[in-house]
Amino acid sequence: MKMNIADIQVLLAEDTIPNGPRKISVQWTGGWPCFCHGEWIITIDGEKVELPKDVRTSQMGTFGKHSRWSFGGESGWEEEWETYEDGLTFEPWLEANLWWVADLHLTPSEQKELYDAINEKDWRHGECGGCI
Repeated sequence: MKMNIADIQVLLAEDTIPNGPRKISVQWTGGWPCFCHGEWIITIDGEKVELPKDVRTSQMGTFGKHSRWSFGGESGWEEEWETYEDGLTFEPWLEANLWWVADLHLTPSEQKELYDAINEKDWRHGECGGCI
């Protein structure tokens, strides 16, 4: 049976968490000069979440302003920076990622907390320039 986001959120909202909201921590291990080579480490109350490999090692697609640089200009060697907005806001992101987020059994407020924590550290290819 396929469930939509609203159905799952109702079920999760009915769950009781005995010790109140859980602590969600998010870290991306990549850094300059190869920011895109890393992995997401998500913990809930200090326990590491086992993420699917394709999620664990790629950008998360949350909404934000990003920048990337490349070489261009007349000489072909001038640095050019581009700033752009990309990604999904919370609800569309949750819908697209529900296939793995649902396994975390988060309440709706915890789902938003997870999104916000990921969004704070999310990245796009070309932001650090290490691949140039």
